[in-house]
Amino acid sequence: MTAVLGVLAPVFGLIGLGLWLRRSGLAPEEHWRTVEQICFRLFFPAMIILSLERADLSGAAVSGMAGAMMVSATLVGGATIVLRKPLLRLWGVETPAYTTIFQSATRWNGFIALAVALELYGPEGGALVAVAMAALIPLVNVANVTLMAMLLSSEGPDAKKILWQIAKNPL
Repeated sequence: MTAVLGVLAPVFGLIGLGLWLRRSGLAPEEHWRTVEQICFRLFFPAMIILSLERADLSGAAVSGMAGAMMVSATLVGGATIVLRKPLLRLWGVETPAYTTIFQSATRWNGFIALAVALELYGPEGGALVAVAMAALIPLVNVANVTLMAMLLSSEGPDAKKILWQIAKNPL
């Protein structure tokens, strides 16, 4: 437990530093969107690719692990869809808030998982998290973008618009 906290402390310290920098006004507000986009579209995919490229996965059951994670994510997403109406009633929320519930149920913080795995298990641990990310990110992003495009469109589902939204997502 101490090792995990030791790994997480710098991650949360960096988050805190970013929050302080944003609130301090050292960089104008409009610049933060650019920083977020560069991290999301360039640095995060590069980090996944480098983690996969550097690790020796010859002894790992990569396809079985990736498959199990994809099945698990599909089951959680499916259950969240099946339970949509009861969840809306239970929490007294409207459809836009439900899309946040769906995203919360299906997404995970890969930055933190990768940092912890690299520190605790070295390059092989980082590579396994990168494999999980490579398997889950496209699946989860397609599911989330599709669900939001279908539920939040005032005109109803449109396959072309949904495909365009999916294509615009870098991951």
